[in-house]
Amino acid sequence: MAEGLHLLVCANYLAEASAALAAEADECADVRVSAFPDLCLHPQAAPVTALDLLGADDAEAEQQTMLVGACFLAGQPARRKACDPRRVYYCEQCFHLLAGRSLIDSYLRAGAYLVTPGWLAHWGRHLQQWGFTQATARAFFGECATRLVLLDTGVDPESQARLAACADYLDLPTALVPVGLDHLRLVLRTVVGQWRLDRAARAAQAAAQRANRRLADYTLAFDLLVQLTRSMGEQEAIAAIVDVFTMLFGARQVVYAPVVDGCLGAVADPEGRLAADLERLGDSASHVVEAGGFCLRVAYGGETLGVLRVTEMAFPAHAHDYLNLALAIVSLCGLAIANARVVSERTQALEALERSNRDLAQFAFVASHDLQEPLRMVTSYLQLLARRYQGRLDTDADEYIAFAVDGAARMKRLISDLLAYSRVTTRGVAFGPVDLDRTLALAKADLAVAMVESGAVVEAGPLPTILGDEGQLGQLLRNLVGNAIKYRRVDPVHITVTATRTEEGWQIAVRDNGIGFDMQYADRIFGIFTRLHTREEHEGSGIGLAICRRIVERHGGRIWAESEPDVGTKFCFTLPER
Repeated sequence: MAEGLHLLVCANYLAEASAALAAEADECADVRVSAFPDLCLHPQAAPVTALDLLGADDAEAEQQTMLVGACFLAGQPARRKACDPRRVYYCEQCFHLLAGRSLIDSYLRAGAYLVTPGWLAHWGRHLQQWGFTQATARAFFGECATRLVLLDTGVDPESQARLAACADYLDLPTALVPVGLDHLRLVLRTVVGQWRLDRAARAAQAAAQRANRRLADYTLAFDLLVQLTRSMGEQEAIAAIVDVFTMLFGARQVVYAPVVDGCLGAVADPEGRLAADLERLGDSASHVVEAGGFCLRVAYGGETLGVLRVTEMAFPAHAHDYLNLALAIVSLCGLAIANARVVSERTQALEALERSNRDLAQFAFVASHDLQEPLRMVTSYLQLLARRYQGRLDTDADEYIAFAVDGAARMKRLISDLLAYSRVTTRGVAFGPVDLDRTLALAKADLAVAMVESGAVVEAGPLPTILGDEGQLGQLLRNLVGNAIKYRRVDPVHITVTATRTEEGWQIAVRDNGIGFDMQYADRIFGIFTRLHTREEHEGSGIGLAICRRIVERHGGRIWAESEPDVGTKFCFTLPER
């Protein structure tokens, strides 16, 4: 049976409904009409008899049945309310199918007895079924009706003659109202249009449900695929890939074997299937289809990284769709494996670098510590030599001794600074609350002599209390303020220390009005043993700012400088708010 709509109308209106649908043939090719008994003429008939014609409401059925009119439900509100409005087009008066309510009601209020061509076709039988004789019929109709009014639809050329015969039998005057089929065509258009909308809505709902189910599956798969984008080791990536393919395809067996330099890695493959699959894939094939599943090449950047076998899928009938989906996501799997191998290599390199840094830090500490004693001896003997033989040798000897004493002193300062640099990570204490106002005050006290000699003024706004190493933070502030004093101009030194809350935590700024520097050196100045000036211009080992950076990094922050020659410098560093 073709898909469409089956309309049930009262037998008295079948001819009109058929003619109206024929006039709408282009729009109603999938609509047919048939009659149900004229129940309103048979009071003994139960209304449910007609409702049974609808059958069960099956959204998947090819043919949907709908009652049009159903005025037999008048006076039965409970039964009418129980009807599905999508399957029953209810009219209080069946005449409302042929003309507007206002027209019909005006004739009824005037006492007219309305008839249709369908009713007139069997008017004698109707009166007989009602139990009337001519005398009783004339008495009844003469008392309740003023005239017979035919709603002429134009479908039966004999209807006017039958109206005259019926009126003569009942001894009533007549009237003719040419209603045609326009109103009925509009009603049927409404009914058919509503059916189409309902069918489209049901189809859309079913499609949405299917899409939601598929979306739920894909969402889960997407979540698993997202996991592949994380940084992870190769074994973790392989486990995630196996989970994705197992979930997507309901496969009972998903096996992955890594490939390194064209050779199959270690994997349980007693029958040699994966090795055979790798050989069948060759250098260019993306997949191999086999009974109950398929085998994929997992590659990235033209390099084969693995072989993935999927077998015993839950729904073999969808194997082609499964394969297309697998080919769509296998490139992401290749990227995950490639990233995992990079992560593994990087992890190994970082571990090696950390070991090297630890060894280097330990070497710097041991070397600087162990050099202290022999250097003290060299310095002592040089100073003794200078005291005893100053002026007793020639001028060149005095100059050589002075050079040696100065070199030993600079070597001592350099070793001390190197020892301080190594101790930032090796001798740091556990973090605790640090009041930076108090820490800055202690730093100023340590620099009191230099501040007096330079006339430096240090102003500070309220500084926060943070978690950190109090000794190291004190050294950090002491180095930055000391640098501002050291690299001053002729003008009085003015230094400000401020704190600002940012997204990174606290940003501390130390600003001065010193000599400044060109911003091309902004990163270089934090390197170890880096100097922008000669020792004759400014003393120092070039380690101070490197120590500052190491302290800040140990506290989880960052440090940078902003400067302009002959204007001043601002050092900024951040400290997380833990």
